Amino acid sequence: MPVARRPLLKRVLIHLGLLPFLIFALFPFYHMTLTSLKKDRELYDRHAVPLIIKQGPTLEHYSKLLWETEFLTWTKNSLMVTILATGISVVIGTVAAYALARLRFVGVSSFGTGIFVTYLVPTSLLFLPLAQVVNWLGLADSKWALILTYPTFLVPFCTWLLMGYFRTVPKEVEECAMVDGATRIQALWRIVLPIAIPGLVCAVLFAFTLSWNEFIYALTFTSSSEQLTASVGVTSELIRGDIYFWGSLMAGAILGSVPIVILYVFFLDYYVSGLTAGATGEKFRIPVPSTDGAPRRPRAVSRASGPSCSVRTTACSGSSRATPASSSARSSRAWRRSSSSLADRKIIILGSSSAVREQPAT
Repeated sequence: MPVARRPLLKRVLIHLGLLPFLIFALFPFYHMTLTSLKKDRELYDRHAVPLIIKQGPTLEHYSKLLWETEFLTWTKNSLMVTILATGISVVIGTVAAYALARLRFVGVSSFGTGIFVTYLVPTSLLFLPLAQVVNWLGLADSKWALILTYPTFLVPFCTWLLMGYFRTVPKEVEECAMVDGATRIQALWRIVLPIAIPGLVCAVLFAFTLSWNEFIYALTFTSSSEQLTASVGVTSELIRGDIYFWGSLMAGAILGSVPIVILYVFFLDYYVSGLTAGATGEKFRIPVPSTDGAPRRPRAVSRASGPSCSVRTTACSGSSRATPASSSARSSRAWRRSSSSLADRKIIILGSSSAVREQPAT
């Protein structure tokens, strides 16, 4: 009986140890939700208990926020700016990260370090020179000023994040495609990006979050109410001098966090996979060609060997034994476009601790 209780007791202790961190993470949302549902009479009562609702909940703060302010317009502006800035930054960051991770040229390591240092420069130092650039371009008090300036801190972040992820993808996988005639861009588009989807999703989530929560640039480059984003509009319209409309402010904070919560809920698995790539020998999937045009399930291959693993392909012609390859010129031809030879081909992926074989297609 004690033996059966021991695992249960261990699990209970682990969850109890996580409880303080859970309270620390959820308490701000709990307090914001309570404040947004309290009536003004209870909200400004000095003798009221701040962590419970005694006089009943109300939705008047949400109604005031949605119908008496331009919160919907601010939210639409935030979505437009965030989606465009994130898309532009991820595309530029992907190309830059791939070049820094794969190509070899003079100063590549220094250039990568410089990108990381650029990301560390705070926005409080950059908004003054960027304001002159925005005024020179005639984009003052415009959403396009934010779309132009947000990539200045999103591109370095996405580049640095994806550089580490691309380095976990074995080079030989790309060499297989380039030996068969694919260009560098085709290898990136058809081979590397499908493997790097968790890293791309992680970069998109981080870039989206940074853009959605950005405040200094939005406060500096926009002033009219129809051009404001949600983070600036809520604070500028609901704080008047020393008067704080706490109920509507907390309602705006709750509604403003909804898009971020939705993204993280739907893409949580990709997010965790992208953060932990290469650290625990996680598996990635290599596209496997098909002889009849029908899609085939990708093979899971260990990532533990990292860039040191090698890919070799040989034409079997009835034999199941692979011959060693002496150079990258004799690398895999798994992605050959000729379907007639695919039936006689097998892929051997050798890692540091295991070998995964794909038998000839039948």
